[in-house]
Amino acid sequence: MSVFKQYIIVMAGAFVGLASMLMAFNYHHDIHFLYHFGEVSSYNRGYEREFKPWHVRNAKPEVVVIGNSRPLYSFDTTRISKKNSYNFAIAGANTWETVRNFEHILYTSAPKLVFLSVDNVCSNIADKTNVHVMGNALREMRAHYYRILALLNTEAFNAWLTDKLPSNDELYDRSGRRTRFESNRTMAEGFRFRENNKIKNRFKSQWSESCNVRAITRLLTLAHENNVDLKMFINPIHIRYIEVDHQFKYTEQLLNIRKKRFVELNELVAQQFGKKPFTIYDFLEINDVTTEFVDLSSTDFPKYWYESSHYKKNVGDMMIDRMMSNRPEGGTAFGTEINTSNIDAHIQQQWALLSEWRTKSPHVVNDIRQSMERIGQELGKQVPQKPN
Repeated sequence: MSVFKQYIIVMAGAFVGLASMLMAFNYHHDIHFLYHFGEVSSYNRGYEREFKPWHVRNAKPEVVVIGNSRPLYSFDTTRISKKNSYNFAIAGANTWETVRNFEHILYTSAPKLVFLSVDNVCSNIADKTNVHVMGNALREMRAHYYRILALLNTEAFNAWLTDKLPSNDELYDRSGRRTRFESNRTMAEGFRFRENNKIKNRFKSQWSESCNVRAITRLLTLAHENNVDLKMFINPIHIRYIEVDHQFKYTEQLLNIRKKRFVELNELVAQQFGKKPFTIYDFLEINDVTTEFVDLSSTDFPKYWYESSHYKKNVGDMMIDRMMSNRPEGGTAFGTEINTSNIDAHIQQQWALLSEWRTKSPHVVNDIRQSMERIGQELGKQVPQKPN
C-alpha cells in the first residue's frame, strides 16, 4: 500500500473518530433538547421551533394548544390533562406556521382536543420554514436529517469551552409552557416598548384590505377530516394596545371585520362537511381584565398583564376554565362564544364598551396619543386625525 493511500486512510479514520466523538458529546449534552425530553433550560429561549416538534412527537399528547407567544407563557395545559398534554405555542408564529404545526400534531400523534389561538384569519405572509416540523413522510425524513446534522454542530463544544453549557435553570416545563416572562425592562419600560413598537409598525405599514384565508381554511378542513375536537380562541390584549389601533383607525378591522370573517368562514367549512362548526371564544373584549388600570409610575406589575400584548398565567387559567365549562353564555363575564347568530350584536356591544372606556379614561387616551405624535415626528410621518 502506498504512503498516499495510508495517509488517506489515517485521515479518514481520524475524521470519523472525531466526528463520532463530537456526535457522542452533542448527544450527551443535547443543548437544544432534540433527543432528551423534560424540562428545558433557559439556554433554549427562542428555540421552540427546534425542540418542540420533537417533544410533541415523543409525548404524543392528547391535549394540545397551538398558537403564538401569547398562550406560550400563559396556557397551562395540565389544568386539563396532567399526564398527556402539551403547549405547542411558538413565539412569532403566523397563520401558515400554525397550520404546519397542526399538520405535525396530526402526523405524529392523535390529539383528542386542540386549543387553537387565532388572532388573524388572514395569511398574507408566507410561513416561517421549520425543518423540524413533520406532516408527511418527506418532511419527516427532512426533520431526521436536520436532527442528525445537529449532532455535528460545534455549538455545544464551544459552550463547554467557555463554561456556558445550559444549567438546570428551567424555562420550559415538561408540558412545553414557558414558565417565566423574562425581560430586562421595568414594568413601565415593557409597556412603553411594546406600545411604541406597535405605533412604529403602524406608521411604516399600511393596513391591507386583502385577506387570504387559505391557511385557516386548510386547518379547519384538516380538523373536520380527522375528527379533532377543536376549540378556537381570540387572544385578549390590553386596552392600551387596542387604543393604539384605534388612534390609527384600525379598530374596525381588529374588533369587527376579522371576527365576523372568522365566524363566517368557520361555519362555511363546517357546512361543506355537513358538521357543526367548531367553537370560537372571543377574549379580545372590553372587560375588567383587558381594562385593568396600569400605573406606569409604579414598579409593580398589574395583576393580569406582563405588558400590553401578553397576559399572565392567571388569565390563561380563566380562559381554559371558560372553554372547558358548560356554563350558559351569560354565565361568565370573561370570554364570549361567537357565531354568525350573535356576532353583530356582540360587535355592537364591544364598540359601545370601547366608547364608554375612552370617555372615562382620557388620561390613557391622551398618553397614547402623545406617544404617537412624538414617534410620528421622529419618523417624519403624518399623524392621523384624532378618532371619534
